[in-house]
Amino acid sequence: MEIKETLRKINSSLYNGAFIHAVRRALITLIPLIIIGMFSFMILSFPVSRYHQWVLEHEYTFFVAVLQKVNAVSLRFFSLLLSVLIGYFYGEHKKIRRVYSAMLGLLCSVCFLVVTGYGTESFDQSFFSTGGAFSAVLTSLICCPLFCLALQRFPSVWRGINPLVAASLTALPIMACIIVLFVLGSQILVQMGFGVKSIQAWVNGLLFGFFTDNREHEFLLAFIFHTALQILWFFGIHGNNFLTSINDGFYGAILDRNLEYGVQARWIVSSPFNNTFILMGGTGCILGLILAIFLFSKKNANRTIGRWGILPGIFNISEIISFGLPVVMNVHFLIPFICVPLVNLIVAYSATFIGLVPVVTHSVNWTTPVILSGYQATGSISGSILQIVLLAIDVAIYRFFLLRYERVTDMNFKTEVRALEDFLKDCEIQNKKADLIHMDDELGFVAQNLMNDLKDDLRAGKLFMLYQPQYDTKNHIVGAEALLRWQNEVAGFIYPPLIIEIAKEGGFLHELEIFIFNTTCRMIKELEGTLDYDFKISANITESSLHDPDFEQMVLDAVQNAEINPKNLWIEITEQEAITSTEKLERLKLYGHRLMIDDFGMGHTSITYLQTNLFDVVKLDGSLTHTLLDNPRSKNIITSLTDLSKQFKMKVVAEYVETEAQRDELAEIGCDVFQGYLYSKPISGEDLKVLMKK
Repeated sequence: MEIKETLRKINSSLYNGAFIHAVRRALITLIPLIIIGMFSFMILSFPVSRYHQWVLEHEYTFFVAVLQKVNAVSLRFFSLLLSVLIGYFYGEHKKIRRVYSAMLGLLCSVCFLVVTGYGTESFDQSFFSTGGAFSAVLTSLICCPLFCLALQRFPSVWRGINPLVAASLTALPIMACIIVLFVLGSQILVQMGFGVKSIQAWVNGLLFGFFTDNREHEFLLAFIFHTALQILWFFGIHGNNFLTSINDGFYGAILDRNLEYGVQARWIVSSPFNNTFILMGGTGCILGLILAIFLFSKKNANRTIGRWGILPGIFNISEIISFGLPVVMNVHFLIPFICVPLVNLIVAYSATFIGLVPVVTHSVNWTTPVILSGYQATGSISGSILQIVLLAIDVAIYRFFLLRYERVTDMNFKTEVRALEDFLKDCEIQNKKADLIHMDDELGFVAQNLMNDLKDDLRAGKLFMLYQPQYDTKNHIVGAEALLRWQNEVAGFIYPPLIIEIAKEGGFLHELEIFIFNTTCRMIKELEGTLDYDFKISANITESSLHDPDFEQMVLDAVQNAEINPKNLWIEITEQEAITSTEKLERLKLYGHRLMIDDFGMGHTSITYLQTNLFDVVKLDGSLTHTLLDNPRSKNIITSLTDLSKQFKMKVVAEYVETEAQRDELAEIGCDVFQGYLYSKPISGEDLKVLMKK
């Protein structure tokens, strides 16, 4: 347990660190552009020679031009946009005003231009694209804390002017000082004789020089390169872009040498060797994880992510799985994410070194699928066989960590769902609007996952109704309340108001209510004739139901399809709901339905509802009936509400009745119907039939 708790704390700290949080969210935000750019490149580079001839030799050159343009505009300003987003999300995480977050994003982008040497003769346009990602993160790492610290130390002193203007004037000296610091720092580095015109070029030169000077230690360099690549990716930093000078410059040059020597080539590790054998499916050999998900995962959410990631994974695009599962900054995948490519390196290097597989002497596009790329890179079927062996090893490694991750996430999910339920209960007590799925925190993420599970289970028919019987003062069963229940496969039974809330926020409350009313009406039909007097079942609705243009017709359809009398289906709405429109309720009452106020007595609208002559029954708030015997004030309130209800000829239902003494006291006060564990817990429809036959 101590190890699990330690891992949980480490994982939490990774997610909650302001800068790591900002980098991760910035990269996730850029995923659409990354996918668009990479898919356009994938189509352009589709690894079939006839395809290239067909495209280039016929009238489809316009098609090629469009794809090239899409690829260019998607990725051309990747690093510049990355710096803007990191600054914005850092400020948002620090909860500074949104206008300051936007200014921080602009500040990071300007400092990025300074670091990359924009405006000088040596400026490389690739710094705007993926090649400048290192500079984007580095400058943001310095700018963001400086800006927020200065903003805290020197708050706004501007009063009586437009708030946006005041914010701009406050940020002006801070931004000016930081920009000047970056310009001075860059100039000092250039003037000190490093021989470069920008920090970005200086860093690239250092990395390239280190690898060039140690060229003879081929395997060790490859081990260092792939370890650094995976560590960068794990922290949400695009490692391929950071190390582009090594991957494209150093290892690209090695491929050129191998092409010169042909079968006499001596260098094993090259750019296509890395893409073909080490990074199958993209960084971290994500294809192995995707296959492990399809073969062994028991979680629908993970399998859904796997389905989305399979096609990009085949073409070595890993971002959907890396950020969607997620893998990056997820401590449960730290070991396999780093070690799987290193295992591939050891096996592939050894197989090539002893001659089982030829040295890679052919240039292969990095988007070429597995098996085909192995054959093209080596010119031998043994290259494809090696890839199959490596994939089997990768799947076996990822399987262990995937199943362990699912067990841990299941336990965490249960805890988080309970926390989400508590949060919603607090909102109910404070009469505050709950916007669960849009919360920008862990609870919001849980609400979104729960919403997806609810939608799937609703359409799969996994939700069900229970019925809690109601008795009159003569101990005759006179009705029941229909109660929605959902048992999530991981978190267990879910708090019913939470089910309704996330269905409402998710936009499928109408679909859920169709299930509730159809099921309830069918149950009423099945119970017809069981008793020699009318038996009613009440179904709950919300204020949102009344704003649904199809709600009224949905109720009518449910009644007609079940062929029941509308008077046996009561409509129950919570008193806490602020009813702003009563037209639908009035029409439903004309159709024969009786209307009931639930949780009556603790809201500010109680007396108003008594004046409307709309409702037929009130159900007392459970907090009153539950404390009746212990709190004299509860008895006084109930007595007052009961007297008022009687004057308006409304029946009174008391719920949460658990003891005979409580029931007797409520009956003496004037309550007509009782519901609670004294009589029965909520039971299934079949059990209700048996109870009524008795």
